[in-house]
Amino acid sequence: LSQMLFHSLFLPVELDKERKVIGEEIRREVDDPQSARDRTIDRSLYRGSPLAEPVIGYPSTIETMSRDEVLAFHASHYVPSRMRVILMGDFESGEAMAWVRDYFTAASGAGSAYGTASAPSASAAREAEAVPAPRWSNEIDLVTDAAVGRGFDMLIPLPSVGEKDFPAALLVLEMLGGAASPLPTLFKAHGLPEPEVGLETHREFSALRIHVDAGEAPAAPYDSIPAIVASLASWRPTEPVVAEARVSFSSGEMFDREMYHLYVMSNGEGIGLFGERYIDARSRGIEKVKAGDCARVLKRVFEPLRFNAVFASAGASSPDIGAAGPAPVIEALPNGITAAAFERPGSPVAALHLLFAGRNCAEATSPRGLAELFGTVMRTSRAGAELTKELDAMGARVRFGDNPFVPQDDYILNPAFSFVRLECPAASSDRAISLLVKRLLAFDFTSEDLDAAKKTLARDVGMRSGSPGFVLRSAIYRELFGAHPFGASIFPAPPAIQSVTGEELAAFARKYIVAGNIIASLVSSEEPSRALARLKPLLSAFPAGPVTACPPIPSQARSDAIEMPTKKEGAYLSASWLVRAAGPAESASILVAAEALSRRMQLELREKLGLAYSTDCATALVPGGSIVTASLGTGAARLAEAQAALEAEIKGFGEHPPDAAEAAIAKSRLIGKRTRSELSSINKAYAIGLDLFLGGTAAGYQAMNGLIASAPLDGVTKVVAGSLSYDKALRVTLVPEAKEAKATKEGKETKETMQKPPMMMR
Repeated sequence: LSQMLFHSLFLPVELDKERKVIGEEIRREVDDPQSARDRTIDRSLYRGSPLAEPVIGYPSTIETMSRDEVLAFHASHYVPSRMRVILMGDFESGEAMAWVRDYFTAASGAGSAYGTASAPSASAAREAEAVPAPRWSNEIDLVTDAAVGRGFDMLIPLPSVGEKDFPAALLVLEMLGGAASPLPTLFKAHGLPEPEVGLETHREFSALRIHVDAGEAPAAPYDSIPAIVASLASWRPTEPVVAEARVSFSSGEMFDREMYHLYVMSNGEGIGLFGERYIDARSRGIEKVKAGDCARVLKRVFEPLRFNAVFASAGASSPDIGAAGPAPVIEALPNGITAAAFERPGSPVAALHLLFAGRNCAEATSPRGLAELFGTVMRTSRAGAELTKELDAMGARVRFGDNPFVPQDDYILNPAFSFVRLECPAASSDRAISLLVKRLLAFDFTSEDLDAAKKTLARDVGMRSGSPGFVLRSAIYRELFGAHPFGASIFPAPPAIQSVTGEELAAFARKYIVAGNIIASLVSSEEPSRALARLKPLLSAFPAGPVTACPPIPSQARSDAIEMPTKKEGAYLSASWLVRAAGPAESASILVAAEALSRRMQLELREKLGLAYSTDCATALVPGGSIVTASLGTGAARLAEAQAALEAEIKGFGEHPPDAAEAAIAKSRLIGKRTRSELSSINKAYAIGLDLFLGGTAAGYQAMNGLIASAPLDGVTKVVAGSLSYDKALRVTLVPEAKEAKATKEGKETKETMQKPPMMMR
């Protein structure tokens, strides 16, 4: 064992073999229902902590890590000072310790064969091994995937190993899982299956894990579980109950220690992290625990309750917790604004999202990019700086338009709308919203402000224009939409920026910042009806104004092959479709179909064939349809191979569209991404605003997550068969300029050689 740990060779050929082995293990975990469920659930339970990441890693990290990185990790981590050797069995202890000294100490020469890095100190080792606790959100995430099954999982922080309350916490868990536990009765009274409880120990925290296996049980109010669990704060176990728990725990510990291998496996992590402190807490510490200690722990843990939770349903047929959660309260205001309020209990944040419809359409007869210039002036002008200063003083922040923290946009904005985002402490929300509204309506700026904003925007556009994603996106929208306003660039060309006058920008603001264009969504801890009542007078100052109308998107889009040069070293391929949709439900089917294709591309083109360092099939939603883009990045030398593989993958997708199981996985992946993106209040407000913009109304709000969960299989296959064929795709390829120049030079040399007369032999 010491030879393996300290003197392995890590031969390059063996590393390459192991990459493939681990790749297969990752795929096996994805295909295994229990492993897939564990990874999905843990991702939510441990949100905000590295523990949310899979231990095995990702295909991309396994494929790209170098041998030098592996050796450096081995040299710094696989050293005696970072190890605990745990021996259990029938042997003489003194002799065993001699073995350890011979083979596992620095004095024995143990250590990496690839470096002489000094062993980290004990404090440095602890710091390196520290893993932050999750971010406790007090929210229930939803996973809708038939492969995951139905059930509820909850994680609650406990006293950590080494704290004086940890032994009492061990007995509390023993009692919660025993005959005296009040949990089974409480759960049964609410029509819920009996829960399972367990302990998880980590260096920085311990946690109580509660699991409810719903199986085929009928629907139950799983969202009531946090309140049930919180009621444990008032439970007061008696001394006899605590004594019974102590006997049960101690005897279990005694029996487990006779099964050496099992005991080391089940307790090795705790012993490895905490050594004797862990062993003492499980033996001597238990003996000192009294009923009062347990009562103190119960109150500490459950009042107030902090938790992360996940409910897994079998799909859209499970009515327990809808994929969208509670619906917002929505109202059409007299001036024409559509306003929505959503309650996030316990959150100290109030988040307001203002979506302005018709971005590119409002610019149809004006210089392009005025919406972006408007946002830049709002942000950089003297008045904008004063607004930012006032908001900062109350702990608030505002973002105009382009914002990297909107996951669905990721620096590539939607031509159909722009937005403003305000986050503030709940107590100061009225004041912050009032300041923002006044600033939007006043929109005062000087010529110096405009000149400074032009320079800022020109610099931003110059930075963006070098991105392959920006070039691809611009070409795709230009070709798919043609003369439609959505085909024009969101960002103006630098010469156009400089030509905009103050009068033109002010006229655009008067036309664009009107109530008919605005969808306002507020997320806060306040009851939605009350929150909406407070919001309405703040928004009433916006003038009614006419709605900016956009023409219908084209019924047919261009299908062609276009090749463009890029200054990057890699090559980029894309196949895009403009898919019309009658409403949000059809858009949900498009999203599911695209996600299924994205997963196939990832598994086949990147992980199996190794042709691409990035693959994706993304969907951008616009009123009346969607832009679906399958893309990959590859090396210029493998361009032809990658093109053929992408063509084969898309054609194969049409010949073998997703079945029910693959559609369920696509839905789960989509809802998981969207749910994680909505963990912050402002992103939740964004999602509500976008849902309303794409077709929701006060009378019939439809959250996209719910539509995704209920998207019928025949709707998904209809999208694949009717729209996502290779022959209908717009294919754009970015080729490195160096390759083009080389090809031109070689062609020129060949031509010159052919024109020269043959040499005469002397």
